[in-house]
Amino acid sequence: MAKLKDDPITKEDINEYLREYSDFAFEVLVLNKMNRLGFTCEHAGTYEDPITKKIREFDIRARQQLIDNTDIKFDLCLSIECKNLKPNFPLLVHCMPREYNETYIDLIWSIKRNELSIYQDAKRVPIKGIQSGYEELNPVGKNCDQVGRKAFENNAIIGNDADVYDKISQAINASYDLIKRAHYAANKAIDVFTMVVPVLVVPNDRIWAVEYKKSGEIETPPEPVGNVEYYINKSWVVRDNIIKDFQRRYCLSHLEIVQLDNLPEMINKYTKLEIATSAIRLREIRDNT
Repeated sequence: MAKLKDDPITKEDINEYLREYSDFAFEVLVLNKMNRLGFTCEHAGTYEDPITKKIREFDIRARQQLIDNTDIKFDLCLSIECKNLKPNFPLLVHCMPREYNETYIDLIWSIKRNELSIYQDAKRVPIKGIQSGYEELNPVGKNCDQVGRKAFENNAIIGNDADVYDKISQAINASYDLIKRAHYAANKAIDVFTMVVPVLVVPNDRIWAVEYKKSGEIETPPEPVGNVEYYINKSWVVRDNIIKDFQRRYCLSHLEIVQLDNLPEMINKYTKLEIATSAIRLREIRDNT
């Protein structure tokens, strides 16, 4: 930690910190935004990190039901982490053209149980290609840095991804609980489809993107953006509580990096996809076979 001044901190100092620097104050702004957008939210709870097994805090878990029929439901669940980036240390996302094998999103289909079931059955349903919303050859984030200048040493440019990478990791790892809940969401009367998306939210005007060609040259110079789809290709395994050998693997293809004001547009992208109606068709095919 840098050496601190000996002067006592005043009320004005505390107010400045809350106004300009507090991650929690920014987190509450995001929470209020999600509530206004019609999501049911959990805020500032804890979870066991599936990698380290340590207890960590999540920022926000948000759920919205896109379909709520008598025998089928479809939920959009977001694992949200918030980072109050400063104008002098914004985020630069390095993007490449998306490959076809990166154009997918997984649904978790928790299947209603019959009287003889002794375990909860569920399926991974990958939605691929243009129907996933992730189009081939569109720019997709593959790496990121925060960029700033040192106050000394000839104002040298520096890049560092540690703080943001930690928040991205938390959004991904905290999504495991949402996936596990989705696996067990059905009961004897209802099938439940769930789409889980990890999200990093930052203040407005803090995201830059640079697009590269596959050959490595810059295709589009750095420019400010409101939202970047970031490829992660992370999978989680859920094991049944009763039959330990029974397991399902579910994949998270992308994380969303989005500024506060672009949250409605980003969410609209998922709520407008035809994935929910595709889920109903899948269920109808199963029931008719």
